[in-house]
Amino acid sequence: MLSDLSLKNMMRAEEMHQCIADELGGVHGADDRLFLFTAFVSVVMSHHEAILTLLKNERLARSALALFRPLLEAAYRGLFAGFLASSRELEVINDGYTLWNLERLSGISG
Repeated sequence: MLSDLSLKNMMRAEEMHQCIADELGGVHGADDRLFLFTAFVSVVMSHHEAILTLLKNERLARSALALFRPLLEAAYRGLFAGFLASSRELEVINDGYTLWNLERLSGISG
């Protein structure tokens, strides 16, 4: 059973999720950069909603945790496409080629 604090945090997360969804509703990219950023944010929002849904059933908490990495990767990739990628990198991303990896995006070196 979820504690009162956990329930309060879940409700707050759902409120924030809805606020962001309302803010982004109808936003579509006019150029490649904004389009890709919006697409990745959409993936992040979907994963976040799925995590919240799974966490409501304590038995599915591990499944919720499994979505954290894809959520973070989509967030990194969206931020990269939205703010850091060169025009050439945007073309490559649009063509469906993988040009990046998580280490490059996060600044982590092996």
